[in-house]
Amino acid sequence: MVEYIYKNPKKISVILLVCLGLNFILDLLSLWSNYSEYNLLVYIDKGAFVSDEDANSNDIRQAIVGISQILLYIVTVVFFCIWIHRIVNNAHSFANSMLRYTPGWAVGYFFIPILNLFRPYQALNQASQVFIDNETEGKRKVLFPLWWTFWIITNIVDRIVFKIIMRAEELDELIDASLISMGADVVNISLGIITLCLVFYVSKANLAYNTIIEKEKNDDLELKSN
Repeated sequence: MVEYIYKNPKKISVILLVCLGLNFILDLLSLWSNYSEYNLLVYIDKGAFVSDEDANSNDIRQAIVGISQILLYIVTVVFFCIWIHRIVNNAHSFANSMLRYTPGWAVGYFFIPILNLFRPYQALNQASQVFIDNETEGKRKVLFPLWWTFWIITNIVDRIVFKIIMRAEELDELIDASLISMGADVVNISLGIITLCLVFYVSKANLAYNTIIEKEKNDDLELKSN
C-alpha cells in the first residue's frame, strides 16, 4: 500500500486563487470587449461610418484579450491540477483505506474522454468528505454539484461559440457571434466565482482538519510521556 504524506496546501491554494481572480478580471474585460465589438458591428449594419483606425483598434483589443485569456487559462489549469493532486493526496494521508481514487487519477481523469464528464468530480468530492466537518457539509452538497454543472456547461458553450466564431463571415453572423460570445463570458464569470468559492472552502477545510489531527497526535504524545 502506498504511504501518503500530508502536504500543506496553503501556498498552492493562494496561487490558484490569484490565478482564478485574474481569470475573473479577464472575463469581465472580455465581456466589455465583446460588447464594444457588438456595438461597432451594429453601427456598421445601420450604415454608420466606421474608420479603419476604429476597426483596427477593435481587432487589436480583441486579439490581446483573447490571447491573454488563453495563456492565463493554461497557467490556471496547471495550478488547478497541482491543487487537486495535493487535496486528494492529503485526503489519502488522513484515511487512505476509505478512498477509491488516487491523486494521480484524480488529475488524469480530466484528460480521458467520457470519463472526464464525471470521474474528476467523484474523485474530488469523495476526497473532500474525509476532512469536511458536519457543520459545513451542507455547503459541500450545494457547492460541488453547482461547480461541476457550470464546468460542463462552460465547456459545451465554449466549443459552440468557437465554432460559430470560426464560421462567421457575413455582418449579421458576426453580430450574432458577438452576442453569443457575451453569453459565454457570463457563463465563464459564473464558473469563475463558483470555482473561487470551492477552492477556498476545500482548502480551508483541509487545513483545519490537519490542525485537529496534529493536535490529537500531540495530545497523545503528551499523555504517553506522562
